[in-house]
Amino acid sequence: MLNPDKYIRKYFYHYLTGEGLNVFDSSQGVDNEDFCVLLSTQIKVLEHGNKCVKNWDSTILIEIIQRVPNVGNTGSRAAINDAENEVAVAYELFEIEEFTPTTKAYSSTDLVTYGLNEIINRTIVTINLKLYQNEYNTD
Repeated sequence: MLNPDKYIRKYFYHYLTGEGLNVFDSSQGVDNEDFCVLLSTQIKVLEHGNKCVKNWDSTILIEIIQRVPNVGNTGSRAAINDAENEVAVAYELFEIEEFTPTTKAYSSTDLVTYGLNEIINRTIVTINLKLYQNEYNTD
């Protein structure tokens, strides 16, 4: 039985870094990037179809983070929208060799945090995947 988590992270990591985005796995690097993508939280439930079939109900949260100074005009959130568009394209094209997606769902939420010296704009994308795994595919 394969755990789909690493394959899902690997897919989104490679796709998004290929589009020029700084992507981190679960936590940001020490440099506190002003703009980055986090592959933050994953949840999965194994559903047994029959003895030969395993179905995974898997969710990944992808956080797009933009930090801007909290002075004057803080600029546009267009870059965060562009990054979310890249996540949406990756979602549409989602394909991994080890699993076959049978259903997919995409949603997003925008959050803004105002600090003393900075504003943090975040878009949190939730991607739900129902994945089919053939029991014989155990590599």
